[in-house]
Amino acid sequence: MPVTEHLFADFPPRRLYVDTNMLISYLFRSERYYARCVVFFRRLAGTGVTTLYISSLTWMEFAHVVLGQRFRDRLPPAIRQRFHLDRWHERSVREWYFAEYRRALEALLGQLAWDEIALTPEIRAEALALMVEYDLGSQDAVHLASARLAGVRDFASFDRAFRRVDGLHLWNDQIYVGQPI
Repeated sequence: MPVTEHLFADFPPRRLYVDTNMLISYLFRSERYYARCVVFFRRLAGTGVTTLYISSLTWMEFAHVVLGQRFRDRLPPAIRQRFHLDRWHERSVREWYFAEYRRALEALLGQLAWDEIALTPEIRAEALALMVEYDLGSQDAVHLASARLAGVRDFASFDRAFRRVDGLHLWNDQIYVGQPI
């Protein structure tokens, strides 16, 4: 059965695994799908029916992205100035910047019921199989394996690769409808 893509306006699921790109899109105005994510997460919080799921990997991925030079270079000048990112070599600058965004992520998660799925040998084995079966990258495969082994069928991500996954309920606001996988 092919993937089912959902609009953010669809009635929300009871259980939803959230990919890191959705969280970053919600937290940073400079992200392409920021407005869509704000509406979506507010709707999820407002209905109160959805429990979010993330992986322990989510925290590492989040840090990897927001601490990365390419990401920081894309931030608006006001944000770069606020955090003194021109002084990135100073540990205190990096700590302050990351602490602010880690708190913002925690605040988002705090608006909803959520659970963190720890990485296990079973997730590793499932992720390796998913990499082969669906031609997924390693981190995408870990996220999908985490969701599957937790029994979560609904998955929120802007990553096109998940469109190849049979039976997945992909919450992406149907941004790729009509586009090849």
